[in-house]
Amino acid sequence: MVKNKFETNKMMDDDAIIKTVCKLAEKYNFIYFTSDMRGFLYNQLIINYANFYEKLFSSLNKMKITSIIPSYTYTKNGNFNIYKTKSKLSLLSKWSFNQKNIIRSEHPLFSCIGIGENKKILKNIGKSAFGKNSIFDKLYYEKSCLLHLGRPLELGNTSIHYVEQLAGATYRINKKFKTKVYDKINI
Repeated sequence: MVKNKFETNKMMDDDAIIKTVCKLAEKYNFIYFTSDMRGFLYNQLIINYANFYEKLFSSLNKMKITSIIPSYTYTKNGNFNIYKTKSKLSLLSKWSFNQKNIIRSEHPLFSCIGIGENKKILKNIGKSAFGKNSIFDKLYYEKSCLLHLGRPLELGNTSIHYVEQLAGATYRINKKFKTKVYDKINI
């Protein structure tokens, strides 16, 4: 098993992790995050995840890198309110949902949150989570990268569904869901 940069040095602190992430992302305009902070927290590499995220995204914003964070709700029916429906994902998703000046995409199952100057890329997302005008389709045409922070690739990579759809994978099914999407705060 190949160890990543974070596993090789147990003495790494959160500033070193942020520096590494920024170095990996420096040639991109967009970074799509997946994360699982349990290992960092358990091994006490990061003590305060909210402070870590604040420093990380402040650093990326200074570099003019827009961050895209999955905030999936898997809302298959009923109502999805962009400003109220909570994510069912990671600490990062939950933290980002509570930040100021974010944009959240309209997709009821696979919404994303954007932080940074080009976050409007999340506006006018297509109805297909993985087809034309999906966030993955939009990022394909930009200088973008995927970053799995504390999450091994083999534990999941939703973006692969975009590639499967492009390739016409016959084992995938396109399914329609009847969900109403609201973008008003008081609904």
